[in-house]
Amino acid sequence: MGMNNTSAVCNSNDIGCYVDGARGIYAIDKIVRFAVDQGFVLTGEDEYGEPLSDMSKSLSDYEFKDELEDQIDEFMNNNWPVSSAYWGRNESGDWGLWDIQD
Repeated sequence: MGMNNTSAVCNSNDIGCYVDGARGIYAIDKIVRFAVDQGFVLTGEDEYGEPLSDMSKSLSDYEFKDELEDQIDEFMNNNWPVSSAYWGRNESGDWGLWDIQD
């Protein structure tokens, strides 16, 4: 998959784990960095008024991290779609591009 290349497309060869769920609460940081590399725009501020876009702090403690991950999943599924696959977490908690099981 071409990083930072909006003319690139994903296909079934790209299916797999992109962020290991073993990272636990810190997985969100890697998910955000990956999505930003793909064109996702991180907006908003933390509780101290600092922009989230600088990505200098972990997002793991923020209350909105689940909603942020949902936004990233939606962004990736809309902008980097693969037929019969989805971007998000699998049953093991890993984040990536996965086959839709029948």
